[in-house]
Amino acid sequence: MAAPTDEEKAHHYLWRFWRHIPRAGYITIYDRSWYGRVLVERVEGFASDAEWRRAYSEINRFEEQLVDSGIILIKFWIHISEDEQLRRFEAREAVPYKRYKITEDDWRNRAQWPQYKDAVNEMVARTSTKHAAWTLVEGNDKPYARVKILRTICETLSNALKTEHTPTAGYLPCGDRRPGEGRQPDRGKNDDKADKADKADKADKDKGGEKSDKGKN
Repeated sequence: MAAPTDEEKAHHYLWRFWRHIPRAGYITIYDRSWYGRVLVERVEGFASDAEWRRAYSEINRFEEQLVDSGIILIKFWIHISEDEQLRRFEAREAVPYKRYKITEDDWRNRAQWPQYKDAVNEMVARTSTKHAAWTLVEGNDKPYARVKILRTICETLSNALKTEHTPTAGYLPCGDRRPGEGRQPDRGKNDDKADKADKADKADKDKGGEKSDKGKN
């Protein structure tokens, strides 16, 4: 996703992602996605401390809503070592047709490796949930990383097609009930009158008890 437009900045930061959620039967692949708030925006200071700290719970609720609506959400974090990143940067600079892939911003961001490492660790720890878990991919070996990602996608889709979708958050459409939850019998007017009579009778007995106690004293 590119930097937000002026129109997108005028809304909550998740608004621009809601607009691009795929309809039924379609797939959307995001690079960074809404996690920019707790990574780049956190490290670069584009978001205040309150904004990026609040974003963890906002993201978790957002993803929970996506999954509960029937979307299959798969999240990957591809990790490479600091030495491997340096090797790739230098290789891109050395090959003319790959040089466009490397910019000054890449080198500047590399200098902030410790800050990004802390941000990534906290992101994974706080947003890997039952409904949207992270898959960590060892990325130093590119062929291995590609196979692991493809296998994870295939297995996740296969399992989803075999399993009946049920909300993970516990929210149910109006009128639906959880398995094993019985229907409560309808209460009529006579039941309400009986309840009121019982309460009145109990109140009279309590008053009578109070009078008896006072007489004893």
